Amino acid sequence: MTLKSFKLRIYPNATQRQQIERNFGMCRFVWNELLNMQIQRHNNGGKYLNEFQMNYLIKPLKRLYPWLKEADATSLIAVSHNLHLAFQKLFKKQAGYPKFKARRFA
Repeated sequence: MTLKSFKLRIYPNATQRQQIERNFGMCRFVWNELLNMQIQRHNNGGKYLNEFQMNYLIKPLKRLYPWLKEADATSLIAVSHNLHLAFQKLFKKQAGYPKFKARRFA
């Protein structure tokens, strides 16, 4: 069996670049909101919500913030998956506590 790989580069135009940046911003916002919910839950004596339970929180977030509906749904699901992995590394003592994401300007 032969494996092939291709290296690609995309060249988005201005509107596509703006949509990509908006999607990254929305993913960063969902990460911060889910992390804040986990922290508040822990402070109130609640248990950790796993990845699938965090997925169910995305729908109410979209109702609360209607502009989140413009984001790609799979990227928001990936955010909850990545946050879950960050917490799993914390629980296994392989990494520190997940941090809030801030916008970095290039």
